[in-house]
Amino acid sequence: VKGSVNSDQLVRYQFTDEEFYQTAYYRLRQVDLDGSFQYSPLIRIEKETTPDVDQLHLFPNPVKGVIHIGLKELPKHSIAEIRLFDRTGVDIFSFSGTINQINEAFNRRLEDLSSGIYSLQLFDGNDWMNKNFIKE
Repeated sequence: VKGSVNSDQLVRYQFTDEEFYQTAYYRLRQVDLDGSFQYSPLIRIEKETTPDVDQLHLFPNPVKGVIHIGLKELPKHSIAEIRLFDRTGVDIFSFSGTINQINEAFNRRLEDLSSGIYSLQLFDGNDWMNKNFIKE
């Protein structure tokens, strides 16, 4: 966001993070005319949890071997879709199937992942849900 130069008036800035899920960390970088800059303190923002947000469970987290993907209120034979993203947003893996098929397919791919933070998105036929996990 471009700022005002030499303003003695209160100036308000606004930014909407379209990728925000449950927890995000933000800080501002202020750049002066001479190119020098300063960072603001880091702040943490959390969305209020609703019952729907907590339907998706991943455990254990962090994971070393096998992870279990669980979804409340999804009938056993219902089809769901998952997508796995690395921390830079690269789509690594997608799969559709029952929750048991998803767990099997996902755990086959899990051993190929390097250590890091990943984001799992699951579509239950109505809503997309997101959970982050750490692969050790």
